Amino acid sequence: MDMTYFIHRLLRIILDLIIKLLALFMPSHQRYLPAITDRLLLEPAVNLVKRIKSGHLKSEDLINAYINRIKLIQPHVNAVADQCYENAIKAAIEVDKRVRHELDGNSPLTGVSIHTQPLLGIPFSGKDGISIKGMKSVCGLVARKDIVADEDATVVTNLKAAGAIPICTTNVPELMMWWHTRNKVFGQSYNPYDKSIVTGGSTGGNGVLISSVGSVLGIASDIGGSTRIPAFFNGVFGHFTTPEVGVMDGHWPPFVADRLKMLSYGPMVRYASDIKPALKVFIGNDVSKLKLDETVDLSKLKVYYMYEIPDPDMTPVSNETRRTLDDCLRHLKSLGAVTEELKLDKFKHSFNIWFACMKTKGVPLFSEELTNRNGRINPYIEIIKSIFGGSNHTIESLVVAAIEGNTPSDEELQKYQKMAVELTTELHQSLGDNGVLLCPTHPDSYVKTNSTLLCFKNVMYTGIFNCLRVCATQIPLGLGSNGVPLGIQVIAKGLNDHLTISVAEEFERRFGGWVPPTSVHIM
Repeated sequence: MDMTYFIHRLLRIILDLIIKLLALFMPSHQRYLPAITDRLLLEPAVNLVKRIKSGHLKSEDLINAYINRIKLIQPHVNAVADQCYENAIKAAIEVDKRVRHELDGNSPLTGVSIHTQPLLGIPFSGKDGISIKGMKSVCGLVARKDIVADEDATVVTNLKAAGAIPICTTNVPELMMWWHTRNKVFGQSYNPYDKSIVTGGSTGGNGVLISSVGSVLGIASDIGGSTRIPAFFNGVFGHFTTPEVGVMDGHWPPFVADRLKMLSYGPMVRYASDIKPALKVFIGNDVSKLKLDETVDLSKLKVYYMYEIPDPDMTPVSNETRRTLDDCLRHLKSLGAVTEELKLDKFKHSFNIWFACMKTKGVPLFSEELTNRNGRINPYIEIIKSIFGGSNHTIESLVVAAIEGNTPSDEELQKYQKMAVELTTELHQSLGDNGVLLCPTHPDSYVKTNSTLLCFKNVMYTGIFNCLRVCATQIPLGLGSNGVPLGIQVIAKGLNDHLTISVAEEFERRFGGWVPPTSVHIM
């Protein structure tokens, strides 16, 4: 072990001790949400669609059930950024009229048959910063607090065309650039399992809302773990779609072409059975590239696993997380799959690789983005102001801006960009088109909200894979000893999304998937 490694590991140990001390000031606060009392809220979207189309369930009743639930939990979790309840109810009433009309033997009222719309009458929650016409597009930024979207992102257009109905947008970290959800416009969102634990980010509000049974389907985006991290901490499914499949527009901040190679939109849901139907709608015309209708024989799957990323700056993976991964491996072995540990040395450079891949030409500095591209802040002055409560920005955003200001040399960036290409090749050669990799979504599930700055590199358990041309599904696996969700991510070579989703469906059958964060009392 060289001296540099030893120093970094020693520093990590010290920081983790500080985190444990800080945790003493944030006592656990669990089981605080109102009980779930409506059976409708516990049904997968695929079942609800069948009932709506058969006339056994009114979309209006479903939409009202979710709106009532949101109103009940919003004061506790603060997950919603903007809402469109009245319009949603009107849209649901129109769906019910169309259903009744066709069930009576008539031609489609609008020229579009209810049977061609795979998400007919289903409510969905958007993400602040992904445009839904007529709703605020703030992205958690004070400089954008009054901005309203004037058109739908393509993913929203696709959802509406499939019959889904928007009910709200959800909270995000400032400019979507952190892994806990709070900003100076809408405030902090709270984890439904434990108020003292992070929500994840940037799709934290949606993770909270879906897990709290305030939505059945949510839009997520991911350029460094923004789907998988909040899905993990909130105990739901989140899919990182193969990048550059489908149209990734309507996003603030907008992305240049090189960053689009790392970004994707994907669904966040409570039930694995809803991933494929939702993803087909999200992707639209490109969906055939993902082979979602191919049957997967799990007994013939090549299964690789990785317990941790060998970076001394990252928190060691918890024993409980390791045991969870082992349980998954044992189950796949019982089905006939062969497992093998994956050891690729370049993973130890994950943070530098991701940072280098994010540093592309034509991208404004984060300090410029914080002004809504109308000037530039001085992060150091703003940090001082923040200490005294005088800044319009969160301390986390200011730290990101300060780190970005200390950019490595072009030579260093090129070194790690080249390494990204090499690691991509090595990983793809191992996985092929019939292999998956199981690894932690995050090294620990019990992360207090006051500690994220001290362990920010831990997000590279997800972020590195945004650089490697893969797809991934975060899978909830019940609750741990601390009463908060456990989970792992399953990764496959790009365009093999059907593999990771099939594993997710199998693990839900075996381990149970999402667990309600509060009591269930069905009337």
